[in-house]
Amino acid sequence: MRTLPWTIQHNLKWRKAGLLGLAALQKTLAAAVSWQVAFLLAGTEAAALAAVSAVIVLQVTGWQTIQKSIERVLGVIIGISISIGIVHYLGLQVWTIFCVVFAASIIGICIQKQGAYMATQIPISALLGLVVGVGEESYPLLRLLGALIGGVIGIAFSILLSPPTYAHKAQKTLANLLQEVAQTLPTLADTVAGSVASSRQLAIYEHMHAVERKVRASERDLALGRENLRFNPWGRSLQGIVEGQPHMLEMLEKLTRQMERIAWTVSETGNSWEEMCTFYAWAKRYAELLRIMGEMLDFVGKRVQQVSLTTSGMNYKLEIHDENRVLAQLEQAQKRLTEEEAALLKDREETSVKQQAKPESTHPSYRVVVRSSLLLDLGRMLDDLEEMITTVRRWQAGGVSGQFLS
Repeated sequence: MRTLPWTIQHNLKWRKAGLLGLAALQKTLAAAVSWQVAFLLAGTEAAALAAVSAVIVLQVTGWQTIQKSIERVLGVIIGISISIGIVHYLGLQVWTIFCVVFAASIIGICIQKQGAYMATQIPISALLGLVVGVGEESYPLLRLLGALIGGVIGIAFSILLSPPTYAHKAQKTLANLLQEVAQTLPTLADTVAGSVASSRQLAIYEHMHAVERKVRASERDLALGRENLRFNPWGRSLQGIVEGQPHMLEMLEKLTRQMERIAWTVSETGNSWEEMCTFYAWAKRYAELLRIMGEMLDFVGKRVQQVSLTTSGMNYKLEIHDENRVLAQLEQAQKRLTEEEAALLKDREETSVKQQAKPESTHPSYRVVVRSSLLLDLGRMLDDLEEMITTVRRWQAGGVSGQFLS
C-alpha cells in the first residue's frame, strides 16, 4: 500500500487528536446545558438526572444518539408506570418489590429485540421509581423529565458537533481494501503462470480466502460510515459517495471470490497444472490478464484514496495512472478475453474429434474444462472491474471536486 507523505500523516494525527477533544467537549457541553435547563425548570434533582442522561445517551454518531435517547425515555416511562401502578394498588412490601422487578424484567426480555438498552432501563427505572419514589413522590416525574431534557440536548450536541469522521474512515477502509486486493493479484498471476511450486498452491488459495473474509468483514465500517451521515449537516459532500460504497464493496467481494476460485482451480489441479503450463502458452496469457486487472484495481484504489483525502480537507494530488490509459487497458483486456474464448472454442472442437499427440498425461477434455473455468472467472472479474471503474469515475464527476476530472 502506498505510504502517504509526512505532511499528510502529520495532519491526520492532529486531526485524530482534535476529534478526541471534540468528543470530550460534546459530553461536557451536553451535560452542562442539560443541567442548567433542567435546573431552571424543576430544580437541582432534575438537573442532576438530566446531566446524567445527556452523558449516557451520547454515542459516536447522531443517529445512534437518537436511538439511545428514544430507548432511554421509553424504558423510563414503562418502568416508572409499572412501579407506580403496583405500589398504588398493593403498597410497598418485599413481595411488591419482587413483583415489580419480575414484571419489568419479563417485559424487558420480550422487547429486547426492539431495543437492548430500553430492555435494561425498564427494570432499573421500575426499581428506582419504587424505592426512591417512596421518600419523594416527585422522583418518577423528575426522572422522566431528566431523561427527556438530557436526551434532547444530547441529540442536539451529537448532531451539531459530529463531523463525518466515520464516513471518512469508511472511505479510507475501502481504499485500503482495494489496494490490498490489487497487491494480491500479481501473486495470483504468478500462480496461474506456473511460477509457484505446487507445494505452495494451497497456501495461495488460503491467502485468497483470507482476503475475501477481510473484505466481507469491512461491511461494519462502511455501515457505520453511512450511519454517521444520517442527520449530519457537515457530511453532505460525502452523501453520494457513501451511498455508493455498498455497491463498490459488493463488486470487490465478488472480485475476491473469483480470485479465490481461480486459486482453488490451480490448487486442485496440482502437478497437472505445472504440466499444462509447460506445454501451453495460454496459462501465461491468463496470468498477464490478471496483472493488467491488478493495475486497474490499483487505479481504482488510489482514486478512492484521493477522494477520501480531498473530502477531509487535504489538498493533495496523488500521482496515479492516467484515466485514459486505464480505460485503454480495460478495452484491451476485454478484447484479449474475447480472443481467448474463441481459442478455447476452437480447441474444444478439435479435442472432440481427435486426441492431441503431445507427450503429456493430462487428458485433453480435462484441460478444456480447466480453461473454461478460468476464463469464466476472468470474465466475471473483468465485468466487476468495469463497474468499479465506472463507479469511481462517477464519484469524480459527481460533485466532490472538479479537480478529479481528467
